[in-house]
Amino acid sequence: MKKYLNLFIFLLFTSCIRDGNTSNNVNIENNTNHIIKLIPYKNGVVDSLKIKAIPNYSSIQIERNNQRGKTEVPVVFWDYFKNLDSIVIIWDNTYSVTHMLSDTFFSAKKYIQFDEIRNIGLNSSYTNTSSNESKIGITWHVNYTFTEQDYLDAK
Repeated sequence: MKKYLNLFIFLLFTSCIRDGNTSNNVNIENNTNHIIKLIPYKNGVVDSLKIKAIPNYSSIQIERNNQRGKTEVPVVFWDYFKNLDSIVIIWDNTYSVTHMLSDTFFSAKKYIQFDEIRNIGLNSSYTNTSSNESKIGITWHVNYTFTEQDYLDAK
């Protein structure tokens, strides 16, 4: 009986291996003296639930997710960018520029193509930093930053 008890205890402790966790935080920063409004479009219609306003010199979190396992790179764009065609960026309710979120749609107005480095929907346009890294977990901070040059390009 003691042999079975020892076997049970051994199996109990070896099967309780803690699973890792990754936390991803996606932020949009406004490092300008202008108010920015993000107007997302889905199938050519404004997705009013995802409209965001960013005051000057501030940031907003557009996405936060957690997943099992520790990742080497952040995994983002699950929620906010899901099924969107484009995002119109409006500066001070005056100037605007469209960021295309696919390579199959184009606009007659001022726009940034999907593969351009300043496109808000392009993963490589974001800076990635990690924090709280441990043996089994990590927190990723993924940031897109609007600059005065973005404002000048929209004018």
